Amino acid sequence: MAALPDADADTALAPRRFRAWLAGVVVVAVLIYAPSLGFQLTWDDLRTVQRHPGVQGPLSLGNLFGLDYWGRAFGAPDAIGTFRPLVTASYWLDVHLSRSPAALHATNLLLFALVLLVGERALRRFALGDRARLFAVALFAALAIHVDVVPSVTGRSELVAAIFALLALDLGFAAVTRSSALPLALACLAGALLSKESTLPFALVIPLLAWRRAAREDRGRVALLAAGSLALLAALLVFRAKYLPFRVQGMGWRVSDPLIEAPTSLRLAGVGQAFAHYLEHTVAPIDLCPDYGYASLVPRVGARAALGWGVIVAALGLTGWSFRRAPRAFDALLALGGSYVVVSHLLLASSAFVADRQFFFPSFFLCALAAMALERLSRTAPRVQRLLPIPLATLLLGQLVLTAVAIPAWRDNVALTAYAVQNCPSSMRMQIFRSEVLHERGAHEDAAWATLLAGTIFAGFPEPLDEETFAELTDAPADRRVALFAKRFGHARAAQLLAYTADALAQKGYAEALAVVRRWSVELAASGAP
Repeated sequence: MAALPDADADTALAPRRFRAWLAGVVVVAVLIYAPSLGFQLTWDDLRTVQRHPGVQGPLSLGNLFGLDYWGRAFGAPDAIGTFRPLVTASYWLDVHLSRSPAALHATNLLLFALVLLVGERALRRFALGDRARLFAVALFAALAIHVDVVPSVTGRSELVAAIFALLALDLGFAAVTRSSALPLALACLAGALLSKESTLPFALVIPLLAWRRAAREDRGRVALLAAGSLALLAALLVFRAKYLPFRVQGMGWRVSDPLIEAPTSLRLAGVGQAFAHYLEHTVAPIDLCPDYGYASLVPRVGARAALGWGVIVAALGLTGWSFRRAPRAFDALLALGGSYVVVSHLLLASSAFVADRQFFFPSFFLCALAAMALERLSRTAPRVQRLLPIPLATLLLGQLVLTAVAIPAWRDNVALTAYAVQNCPSSMRMQIFRSEVLHERGAHEDAAWATLLAGTIFAGFPEPLDEETFAELTDAPADRRVALFAKRFGHARAAQLLAYTADALAQKGYAEALAVVRRWSVELAASGAP
């Protein structure tokens, strides 16, 4: 067994003082997101909650467990492949206790607090001292990259999956020496698997970590833990293979994730790009986008792919080095890899190329590793320890400020789509959603413009798109839009894209927006070829 070092006694706090600090961290984290109690349901919430038959109808196990997360039947042409019945059941409970969106948001706040408390308990298994655990929890709570999890009701899947997975991890370690913890660990693992696909590898990670810590006489219990975990994983994979495969298909999804049908070389480049994107947004979350389709991020071999793969290779090397030399770092690195690999695109291209929401659970272990590094630095360089509070406090405060600034974007669909197209104007799916929101609000000319931009992104795929050009077009004054569009794409191409947009609006039945596009086509024809 690889023995873990005891937490440094110098980092210990009196139990009452520690609980007070932990409560303060949780309270601040919840208060930052508290404005969401007044928010409406937004974007994906309309499908996972408002239009889901299992959520809105009477209690029906068939509708809760027999439909996907978006309320679609298994095998439906537009099925995405997400199956999260426990989260869907929690929506049903909220909706039938109170029809107010505030109830759904309140549950998210409570679950977020529970993630932090359960996370702190799980961190004890990594032999972190009191101060290091507090820092890891505070950093995880503050990270602005998580801003599309708590205010979004659909983001609840991340919260529930993290709670169950961290409980399963904690109980899995307990099961090494205590048989009574074994059924609880397996029950929590089942809860995680039924809440988010990113937890699937934990059916392997938890037994592996338990095995490393088990004495010879305890390995029988670990074998039972491994057998139960593998049985749960196999049952879910067989079920999904028969009824709800992971893979999505179709041109519409390719624009959101060009890795779906990309050759192996480009898909591997995309793995590096996606990982670099997540690291960049974790450190500097200044252009977060609440959508997963970045049309400007076309997979290619380049600096970002090299950076991502460089960090991945370095992490793999560090994992091997730490196997015996730093066992708790090895455990955290293995958990980080296990929580990230499903969304990494390495195994299978998902419906989203880069989705900041998907880094929620992996970043917990990233924060644990950061706390380990700081704790080690404090032990080996006591003088440096005295200099750490100011930069660490600045880091936490900076992340909290960025989080607080971004949260109001989720108050309704108008604010959300405006925020999205400002940060990622070449996101086709968000332009489409913006057109739908504007149409509902009666802003038909703006709806027509958003549809035209979405069609332009779709028609140009997979050519890399210039974010600055689309930002300029998005903000263009109404009286100059046609002229700017023709100048950017050429007269003939502009006419073709306007015709394409007119067909799309006709299919949607947006008569007023269609009339606007027809007027633009007349204006373009009257202007003549340049």
